Amino acid sequence: LNIMTLVLFDFDHSLIWDNSDTYIISKLAPDIDMMGMFKTRGTEIGGWTKFMSYLMHDLHTRGMKKKDIEACMQGIELAPEMKNALHYLSEKGCHMQIVSDANSVFISDILTKNDAHSFFSGIITNPAKYDEEERLHILPYHNVDD
Repeated sequence: LNIMTLVLFDFDHSLIWDNSDTYIISKLAPDIDMMGMFKTRGTEIGGWTKFMSYLMHDLHTRGMKKKDIEACMQGIELAPEMKNALHYLSEKGCHMQIVSDANSVFISDILTKNDAHSFFSGIITNPAKYDEEERLHILPYHNVDD
């Protein structure tokens, strides 16, 4: 019997010290009271993930494109302790995956910047993609109403 060790990581406030969602808004649109807006409009918009997609639309109307979001994500480092842990677990042959309520674009950008994609055999998160106008769309991983 071959036993494999699987290690699951969250992303925000664990692999990174920041929250990737709040980080990008604080850097690219510091005039937005994100938490205040979510308290008053979050339910109407459809929850956190749809709210983030709504804010990505707002950034796009301000002229923010893919390059701006990627550049912003470059400011986020992996937590130093996590870099050491990833190397250690990799050396021990552990399979590592991310399970997060962030989104695929932010996670990918940050992992790429930190040369850490190769540590992970899978990422389970909210899918995100840019459209032809370079607006970022973030979708819920699953619809909680189904």
